[in-house]
Amino acid sequence: MPRTNYAEKRRWLRWHREQMRVMERLLRDLGQMEEFDRRLQSELDSDQIELDYDSIFDEMSTDSEESDEAEDPQARLEAENAALRSAERERQEFLAAAQAMAASQQVLLDLERARMRAEDVRR
Repeated sequence: MPRTNYAEKRRWLRWHREQMRVMERLLRDLGQMEEFDRRLQSELDSDQIELDYDSIFDEMSTDSEESDEAEDPQARLEAENAALRSAERERQEFLAAAQAMAASQQVLLDLERARMRAEDVRR
């Protein structure tokens, strides 16, 4: 299966989480977690997100549920959108053709009536 941008982003995010776990372990070993938490709160106005291996982030991206090669949801939606637009164009073209055919039938009917009147006038 070819690598997609989506798969590449998933790999990078997983790699980044692994790096952050190493950083968290180092901070714990050095006794700097409280300082880390304070800095997160002051600089990012956010609390720390736990990146343990059993975190929700790993549950969302386990190989059994979804691999790096999973279909890009954005690409799937774009393809579906394109298909819907194409179907709508075809529907519009069909309606236009049906309307043109109805108009042609009306023209043929008018011509036939005119021909019949012309015959009646000749007699």
